[in-house]
Amino acid sequence: MLRKNNLSHKSVKCARSKKKANKDKPLHGPSESGQHDMVTTVHSANKNVKPNFIINQQNDNNKLDSDKKWDNYMESTIPFYQGNITVEEVEQLLKNNGDFILRKAEVDGKVEFIFTVRKGYELMDLILIRTPKGCYVTKEFLFNRPEDVMRFYMDKDSPINKGVPLFLKGIERPNYYLNSENIEIKQKIGEGAFGEVNEAVMKRSDGSFVKVAAKNLKGFSSKQDRDDFMEEFKFMNQFEHDNIVKIYGITIHSTRLVMILEMCYGGSLNSYLKKNPLPYKHLIKYCIDAARGMCYLSTRNVIHRDIAARNCLLGGNDEVKISDFGLSVISKNPVKAGKNQKIAIRWCAPETILTGFFQMKTDVWSYGILMWEIFSHCQFDPFPGKTNAEVKAIVLSTDKPLDLPKDVPLNVLKCYKYCLFKEASFRPNFIEILKFLSPREQPPIPERMKNSMMLKTSKLDSNNQCVSSKRKQTGF
Repeated sequence: MLRKNNLSHKSVKCARSKKKANKDKPLHGPSESGQHDMVTTVHSANKNVKPNFIINQQNDNNKLDSDKKWDNYMESTIPFYQGNITVEEVEQLLKNNGDFILRKAEVDGKVEFIFTVRKGYELMDLILIRTPKGCYVTKEFLFNRPEDVMRFYMDKDSPINKGVPLFLKGIERPNYYLNSENIEIKQKIGEGAFGEVNEAVMKRSDGSFVKVAAKNLKGFSSKQDRDDFMEEFKFMNQFEHDNIVKIYGITIHSTRLVMILEMCYGGSLNSYLKKNPLPYKHLIKYCIDAARGMCYLSTRNVIHRDIAARNCLLGGNDEVKISDFGLSVISKNPVKAGKNQKIAIRWCAPETILTGFFQMKTDVWSYGILMWEIFSHCQFDPFPGKTNAEVKAIVLSTDKPLDLPKDVPLNVLKCYKYCLFKEASFRPNFIEILKFLSPREQPPIPERMKNSMMLKTSKLDSNNQCVSSKRKQTGF
């Protein structure tokens, strides 16, 4: 069955349908009485196999249970099943004529399972109609199982309908797509922007088990929320570093998208520091950890745009890990804040307040504010007692927006003040910050950079007329 849709694919009318298609209504499907036309039953290769997940779709009480069972069955059985997937991802996956996937989408408030097939520049959607007796995409043939539908139309010499291409090649789901049967969701441990975060246990491919964190997308999320959730996942999936929260993959649990992350036992840096007074040596280590993670990201052209203690987690070895990439972008050039994007003013650089643009050096400013949070044990938000309007005025008018405790080690104090230069070009980059705080350490630079450049001595120590001049002006 072919239908129109609102998922930005081009729609094609089914040549065999005599009914006029209404908006977002199947071009053919069950009649208004709820009865189905007579169809030819096509048995699976194993005639004894009868799916145990077929549930009467007319019974509303069974609807959610039915959707879940179909979802679980196809996830464990059909390698071409992609679950919830964005339109942009479908476009990327289906490159050639006849490429197809089976996916899940919500249409008019109803969960549908859809075959999407590439034909030239168009993507065509064929909804899998589920009935108590089986499933089909056209009324002529009824099948026991979804995989029988695929097999039948891949073997046929003619297309399903006139104008619709053959199913030529099923595109398998990416390796980051995790089987939900291998993940046990447990108690809630927190709340995020998209929904709750749960403790979970994941079974690895070698049979071992590991504790993980399950970041859930809210059950009644908008399409934009789902797209943003997947965008953050794909963003994080590019990185692998000890000071970046590790991501294992994504799965579907009870029809919801779930991101599977490493378990950070220490929780957020913000919460931990509020409860645990620590010596400066320990706090400096946290600053170095964060600088190392940001060095890794910045040398890969990542602008995080939300560096703060609340977005840093503590791993099993008490190491700081950068997290929460919902606002992050990859760009060598300044990036304008979105129209409705919320900006954390207390962590915001002067140039962003003035222009709305973010760049690598705005992350450096935010890192400086993070240092203030760490040495203040996160007892207050930055600029305590000030309104956002007052914070803006302070940041734009003074060269000393916040002071660290006077007994902070000199090298830390220098680094902090350099990060908060009002002029962005005077601020160090994260390679320089890491070299200054941890001189003997080799920064985590990509091979392409190692082969094309030699690290210069940090301008925090030498060769720095601009910074030296600025330091004299400001009394640093």
